[in-house]
Amino acid sequence: MAAEKASSQESGAKPSLSDALKHYYSTLQYEWKKITFPNRTQLLQSVLVVFIFCIFLMLIVSAYDLVVGWVFRSLILPSTPTGQ
Repeated sequence: MAAEKASSQESGAKPSLSDALKHYYSTLQYEWKKITFPNRTQLLQSVLVVFIFCIFLMLIVSAYDLVVGWVFRSLILPSTPTGQ
């Protein structure tokens, strides 16, 4: 039986669906064992880094918005006369 499978795979024939699924799930199980999940300390450090980065990015975008708003209000937009 094993010799027949080996000869059919060597000749280029497609493996059966059940053989393909068995191979897929055995490979999946092997890869799943390689996954490492962070512990609590690593997770909190990562969350803190992302939070600080978001605040930093928010400050940059806010500063850019203030500068561009000031440029539009004072330099680009014509001043409209009041009281007309």
